[in-house]
Amino acid sequence: MKLTRKELPNPRKILAVWSGGILLVLAVLGLYTLLLHSQVEALRVRSPWTYLKEAERLQGLNNSAAALRMLEKAQALAPDDPLPFERAGRIYYDTKEWQQALDAYTRALRLGSREIDVRGKAMWCMIRLGRNLEGAQFGEACVKEGLSTDSFYRYIAEAYRRAGKVPEATKFYEEARRKAPNDLAILQRLMEMYTTLSETKKAENLQQLLTDLESAP
Repeated sequence: MKLTRKELPNPRKILAVWSGGILLVLAVLGLYTLLLHSQVEALRVRSPWTYLKEAERLQGLNNSAAALRMLEKAQALAPDDPLPFERAGRIYYDTKEWQQALDAYTRALRLGSREIDVRGKAMWCMIRLGRNLEGAQFGEACVKEGLSTDSFYRYIAEAYRRAGKVPEATKFYEEARRKAPNDLAILQRLMEMYTTLSETKKAENLQQLLTDLESAP
């Protein structure tokens, strides 16, 4: 049985239906993509890492003020994470804003930071602020915890020296010397401590050692 012309499918109608279907699928895909992009953007805005990375970029451009603003946003989003406070402390430290650096480092330490560099810089901030005895005692606590480097002994000694605690300073300069036997600055300070304590023989021996080291080729 043959189909009449009226019974044959209309190609234009078929094409219109297919075109409409394709457009509908494309519209749904476009809407899905838009929603997905919105979700990704919302997650990005809520992530502290977004601002940490931007702060790092800005700091690389020597824009400390803008970097600190980014770190403030990261701190607000992650108030229990020490990292944004560590990085803020480093910026303040590099710009010699000792109190702000110490505040940031103190917050990081309270939040559980285990970074040795944070401890060393916090101690030096205390020294710069004239809180020498506090800095020395903090440094000793770090050494006892095993969270220190060889340079901590020099910092502790310097803090005690500035606090007028010559015997304590001498003890840590001696330890610093054991870590760095030929460090001229340490030897010079230690000789001064021995002289103050009237330990003449030790002072003379160090003076001779300093002379020999300075004249060595």
